[in-house]
Amino acid sequence: MPGAAQAATRFVTLSADGTQVASFEPVQADAGKGSGTKAARGYRLVVRDAGTGAVRLSWPLCAGCQGSGLAIAPGGGVAVLALEPRSRTTSVTLVDAQGERPLSLIAGTAASPRWSPDGRVLGFLATIWPRKEPGAVQPGSPLTGEIGARVDVQRFATVPVEGGATRLNSPANLYLYDYDWLPDGSGVVATAADGVGDASWWSARLVALDLRSGGVRDIARPATQIAAPTMLADGRTVAFIGGLMSDRVSISGDVWTVPLAGGEPVDRTPGFAGGVTGLSRRGSGLVGTAVLGVKGAIVAIDPVRGAADAPLWSTPQGIEANSASFDARGEQMALVAQDFTTPPHLLAGPVGAPRDIASLAEEGAIPVAADVRSLEWERGGQRLQGWLLTPKAKAKGLVVEAHGGPVAVSLPDYAGDDLRGELLAAGYALFLPNPRGSAGRGEAFKALVRRDFGGGDLADILTGTTEAARAAGIASDRLAMLGTSYGGFLAMLANGRTRLFRALIAGGGIADWQSYYGQNEIGGWMMPFFGASAYDDPAIYAAASPMALIRQAKTPTLLFVGERDIETPPAQSLQYWRGLRAMGVPTTLVIYPGEGHAITDPKAVGDLERRILDWLDQWVAS
Repeated sequence: MPGAAQAATRFVTLSADGTQVASFEPVQADAGKGSGTKAARGYRLVVRDAGTGAVRLSWPLCAGCQGSGLAIAPGGGVAVLALEPRSRTTSVTLVDAQGERPLSLIAGTAASPRWSPDGRVLGFLATIWPRKEPGAVQPGSPLTGEIGARVDVQRFATVPVEGGATRLNSPANLYLYDYDWLPDGSGVVATAADGVGDASWWSARLVALDLRSGGVRDIARPATQIAAPTMLADGRTVAFIGGLMSDRVSISGDVWTVPLAGGEPVDRTPGFAGGVTGLSRRGSGLVGTAVLGVKGAIVAIDPVRGAADAPLWSTPQGIEANSASFDARGEQMALVAQDFTTPPHLLAGPVGAPRDIASLAEEGAIPVAADVRSLEWERGGQRLQGWLLTPKAKAKGLVVEAHGGPVAVSLPDYAGDDLRGELLAAGYALFLPNPRGSAGRGEAFKALVRRDFGGGDLADILTGTTEAARAAGIASDRLAMLGTSYGGFLAMLANGRTRLFRALIAGGGIADWQSYYGQNEIGGWMMPFFGASAYDDPAIYAAASPMALIRQAKTPTLLFVGERDIETPPAQSLQYWRGLRAMGVPTTLVIYPGEGHAITDPKAVGDLERRILDWLDQWVAS
């Protein structure tokens, strides 16, 4: 959601025996009453009893540090990875009730810690002396000097449980994204790619790394995007999530398997009417988190027969991304759930019947007073869905938020700690549509957006907006559209396609797909969607570009973007802003210094939220 500081990952981790659950939790700093600045956060490690929620251990991270991973040791204690952003170094510390013991200090970033099967070695992914933090949403490095001369590489690293020298095991020219240990601890299976890591994830392959020799062997080169490599209990089969994906942070797809020795991957869940988002072993099979329509779920997957007909557990609430963890047998779990009006809360217990053991509501979170309903409509032969949130008092306008992606999904998550809570409190209703291309409805539904950016999906949103305004009793001249990333592109495109909206707000949008192709630093993501490069099929890129419709644009538009956004570079917003000014359309562009694809600095977040509310009050409510 634009204006919301990027939520820190909690890294919820359940112990192998299912008795303890560890996570990072924020400690809110005081921004000063009436300062207009969002409070900065500190973080602490919290270990709870998985049965009662009682806190067994609380350990603060160093001032200004960010947690980047947790792993509960088989012999007790928790391995904590903490990044110090200014020095860009990561401490690896074993913490227990008796105190803390440093294991290593990484001259760079580290993530995804996992203990070897015998518990004697901690594995993790490390990037030494990186130019930027890993991940496309992170701010890019300055574009100076010889471009492309030095490339960050994330490698598989290990350190003994006793501490000591950290060993980099994978080649210096191979970027690893995720991994799982082989049952005998002799190596790992991983998703990996050559070249620039942020740009190459969409063409990653599955590899095996031998720790003794350092050798790497290809297992498979799937045609889809891949994630979550997971060894099965037989020690001979690798499972992974495969499907059409637009973001490394929005995993969703079918479950595939392939022999560890190599071979052709097999889709074990063809026609699955949802999307699997995470995997873990469960006996001889698998258990995974999934989105089924707009419900969060836990599903069992047989490596031969596929997914069970019914989920093991489901909830109308949203399961927080990357928050689910399972014990060694896959029978116990811990996860974070929430909905639009209910703050995040921690659940733990049997996979089919987890219990609520702790509230994770942040101090000072805004109470959300809103009515929530799921709204359905039809267009183009598709049954579509979106969320309608209305304030208790009469709404003074409707704000439509187009999600990013395009392969993403708007699910119930707490609105009280971001811009949505501010908008509801200010009297605006919200509509969060899930058009064609959204996740959670199966691979065929996602594929509808291929070679049709801004076509069927934008039409779905416009039709849904009319239905939402009617359902909320809001006049047709009190509508606005807001979006970031792909949603920002849709907001720009809507300006030339419709007069439905009184105001538009586009964050990190795309104005011209042809120039964007050569400007962004994650170019690999477009091939699965456009089917060809902008050099081979320029016409399809030009047809989807908002700049092609700039003379039809009439709606006042607020634009914002991070100065170091590598996903949707500022040049795109600047090009669109200049086009609007040339057409005499009221517009404002704000470029936030040092920010990436996600606006995270508390001062910038506060400024952006104020600007958005002022823009809506000026053009919608007045």
